[in-house]
Amino acid sequence: MKGSRREWKEGWMENWSIAGRMRGEMAVRMRDEMTGRMRDEMTGRMRDEMTGRMRDEMTGRMRNEMTGRMRDEMAGRMRGEMTGRMKNEMAGRMRDEMAGRMRGEMTGRMKDEMTGRLRGEMRC
Repeated sequence: MKGSRREWKEGWMENWSIAGRMRGEMAVRMRDEMTGRMRDEMTGRMRDEMTGRMRDEMTGRMRNEMTGRMRDEMAGRMRGEMTGRMKNEMAGRMRDEMAGRMRGEMTGRMKDEMTGRLRGEMRC
């Protein structure tokens, strides 16, 4: 009896402490996030992103990507995997759309959505 009671008490204490600890952690974490830690993260990381890192990305890499890719697009071609597939997809799909049909899984579903389902929705 004594042993089982002690076990029960320990179990109860453990459960209670877990619940309490969880609640405490939640409260503390929420409070920290709301106030200090969040503010620190926001200010610090945001400031870094806004200024240094963002500036680096915007200037160096972005400029390279923008200029290079834009120039390539202007010249009518894309880099790497974009090149062939994009052009083919664009040309093909556009032509197919113009011709009033889509490729593959687009076909039926799009047509259904455009016509039947919309009509059904309109009715009700």
